[in-house]
Amino acid sequence: MATALPKTRHLKMKSRLIVCLCLLLSAATTHADNPAPPTAELNAAADLTVTNNVVRTRDKVPPLGAINWGEQGPICWGANNFVLGSGNEPIVDKSYYRVVASGANWFNIEGGVSLGGRLGNGYFSGASLRIYRLVDKDGKSVPVNARGNDIDADAADHVLFVGTGQVIPEGAPDFPEGGWICNGAQHEPRAYVTKETPAMEPFDYVVIEKKFDPYNPFDMKYVNPRLHSVSNGDTLDVPRWYWSSKGDASLTFSLVVHPKPVPTEMVDPGESCLQIKIGEGEHTIRQSGILQGIGNATESNYYGQLEAGKKYRLEVWLRQEGLGNKGAVEFSYGQGGKNPHVLPTIQQTFNVTNDWAKYTYDFEGESPKDAPIFSHQFTFTGPGTLWMDNCRIFRYDRPEEVEMPYVPNATILDELIRSQPETGPKGPHRSYIIGHCINMASFLSWHNNSEVDVSGSTEIAETREMTLPMALTFDLHTGTDPQTRMRPWVTIQHILNTEQDWLNFVEYLAAPYDPSKDTPQSKPWAYKRTQQRGVNTPWTDEFAEIILEFGNETWQNGGNNGDWLGFSMHGRVFQGGREYGLFTRYLCEVMRKSPYWESEKLDKKLRFSLGAGYFLSVKDNVIKGYGEEAMEANPFATILGHANYVGPKWETGDNSMRNYDDHGVQECLISFLTGPENLETEVQLVHDLIVKTGHDYDISAYEGGPGGYGAGGGFGLNAKQRNTNEDYGKSLAQAVGAFDAWMRSYLYGWTYQMFTAYAQGPAWSSHTAFNAGFRPQVAWLALTLRNRYGAGDMISVVENHVPTYSRGLALKQAGKITNIPLIGAYAFRDGETYSVFVVSRKLDGNHDGVDFGDGYSPVTLHLPFTSAGKVSVHTLTGNPRWTNREEMKIDIQSKDLLPTVVSAGTMMVNALSGGGPNGMPPGSIFAYVFENTQ
Repeated sequence: MATALPKTRHLKMKSRLIVCLCLLLSAATTHADNPAPPTAELNAAADLTVTNNVVRTRDKVPPLGAINWGEQGPICWGANNFVLGSGNEPIVDKSYYRVVASGANWFNIEGGVSLGGRLGNGYFSGASLRIYRLVDKDGKSVPVNARGNDIDADAADHVLFVGTGQVIPEGAPDFPEGGWICNGAQHEPRAYVTKETPAMEPFDYVVIEKKFDPYNPFDMKYVNPRLHSVSNGDTLDVPRWYWSSKGDASLTFSLVVHPKPVPTEMVDPGESCLQIKIGEGEHTIRQSGILQGIGNATESNYYGQLEAGKKYRLEVWLRQEGLGNKGAVEFSYGQGGKNPHVLPTIQQTFNVTNDWAKYTYDFEGESPKDAPIFSHQFTFTGPGTLWMDNCRIFRYDRPEEVEMPYVPNATILDELIRSQPETGPKGPHRSYIIGHCINMASFLSWHNNSEVDVSGSTEIAETREMTLPMALTFDLHTGTDPQTRMRPWVTIQHILNTEQDWLNFVEYLAAPYDPSKDTPQSKPWAYKRTQQRGVNTPWTDEFAEIILEFGNETWQNGGNNGDWLGFSMHGRVFQGGREYGLFTRYLCEVMRKSPYWESEKLDKKLRFSLGAGYFLSVKDNVIKGYGEEAMEANPFATILGHANYVGPKWETGDNSMRNYDDHGVQECLISFLTGPENLETEVQLVHDLIVKTGHDYDISAYEGGPGGYGAGGGFGLNAKQRNTNEDYGKSLAQAVGAFDAWMRSYLYGWTYQMFTAYAQGPAWSSHTAFNAGFRPQVAWLALTLRNRYGAGDMISVVENHVPTYSRGLALKQAGKITNIPLIGAYAFRDGETYSVFVVSRKLDGNHDGVDFGDGYSPVTLHLPFTSAGKVSVHTLTGNPRWTNREEMKIDIQSKDLLPTVVSAGTMMVNALSGGGPNGMPPGSIFAYVFENTQ
């Protein structure tokens, strides 16, 4: 339900919301529209007072975190495995759909059962069904809304699990192709169900899941013929696979049950392995597009490289029957076919037998300069059959790591740790493992299941490389105890997992396992965890807390190829917030029924998070907002995630700056104050209103940092525009805007905040690629600066006087904020240690009709102590226009200062304190640390 506003706030809030929902006018304003504004305050001295007034306690201003694990193009560096689909697990397709029509033995879904002409007869025949309905307090169906296009969600009280069912399987009487009929003369196009399936109603939610396992293999007859094409351009009745034979029709791939016997030494063999039927002659299989030489700059930001000089191991389980050349299977790097080896010093031949065996090969990584796109490959001679499973190519640094089922990549792990505080708590780490076809059993294993992608062609692929045990093991390495480790933030699908799946999930995370009294039968998922880890400690005891987020950007209702699933009709962006809350409440209630919830005190260890959109609206004195309505419907959720990006956002239709110039750089410096700040004040207001009803929760940033990479607007995202977006987003100026966003979000009541994304390459990535030095972008350094040098409670800073910038007549006439403070400060206190961050939002030079001169600003800090035994300064400074895209131009610089820079409780920012003769340099962030204060 929506929350009524106090009447006295209604008009004020409505006008403020109009401000926050408008596009950033500067992005579309020309200099001709922006005549010279007043400049009287532009060069004023800043006078700031740091107080001892605590505005947020330390537990509410945790260090900043990040999303993901340093990915680059096709490589998930967090998984530390270059092999895609390494587990060769069965194909699963599942999603949920809204019922739009139904009868005694059939139903139809939004978009039709062919899903826009992609599916053919039989695709989901035999699929399992789970049916849900939103009902009122009496358990009765809620009425349809006034427009007749959905239910009236405001009348819904809770979720009703209607029951399970099945689409008629193939070979049934009158249904030789089963009940999934996309076209045919005998039956209308719809899904026909077994007689045991409960009757459905329009707008019900039905989860459809089908496993194409070795006993029920995937067949191309299930998809539209136009999707039969494979990578070589032929039209064949075979899908594309994650292993490529470059059009070699004498090779066929399938997932089959492991031929017996399976050695007990094979860790987590799963349900299936890859079988390759091989024709006469020599053949090579490879995985397309993994690596590229470091000199191919046009593509090397996407394709990866082995780390030169690092140790790698190939590990693969193989078995063969009938292969020529005495069962020889060669491993190498190349382009498949008869092409020469790209890395001739890295190759190994295995003599594979008729019994399963693990084959290993250790080598040193190479990064050739001029190599084309290439990959790992296997070569063998037919005719015969080769079986493969659990293949991985991973980096290791210590001898004992080669026997571990998973080990994090040391470069990726160490860089993330360097961004966090050296001591004490660390920030959150969001694991984005959100594929809609992932089943819970594989998610809790070392290998995710496969999926079939019919969005363009027909392709068999792994759903995600990372699994939950990998993600938690990675985070385990970030500290030495629960309080010093990063806090796992696990983003996972919601209703696509069964009720039993969620109970298994709780057991896996939290159930104790005592081998003296527990058995694999009594606690199968706790036992699985102990087998993976080698110790009996539950995951929930390893971290201060684990956050579970239900879905990613569910407000998109089906975005990202169906992975971002909400609970309105597909494609209705920002609709269905209350429904989202009701469904996640249902899942929370299921998990809380676990026998381990109370015994393991999981209310204090496992927190539930929901996601919000960008918009709040006020109509008829009532607040409505996607995430806020969901929170009201789900009292068990204690975190609501918003995004606090700075810069233009594609989600809200913003336009990018067309050219890279000083006007745009100045806008980056003030981008939080002129953009997200208005919305954040409303988010805080709505939060406080909901808290007054008895539902307390934290506001968090599930994503954030520099934005604008996907915002082309009317200019399009051509090469020039992409480069312009990159220059703005990766600049020191935008780092200042992002820093403002993080610090002021704390002030507006936000707690956990995460950078999007810890990754390599262009757009939202935090670093350049390995081949380009793995240089951190400046905003990542701003995150590091906050985490390394700001500890304790957040205390208030009073701006007695600061220089301001009036953005111009056009903005003033449009009712926009005009007087922008060009100096700001934020402060923390940890006992007798104080940290004061000073930011300059001023750009030097003549731009926007104003002469900003050298851009320096005199700054005086009045401190809540008279002296300090030790003073240091840590800076991000330089030309605010610069980036680290091509070279390391901006880095954190640290310097110890003379304690005498503090005199009688006052300090000036000048040459003695790390600034310049004229004060604080333009477009910079300074972190002052005062220790042993008195």
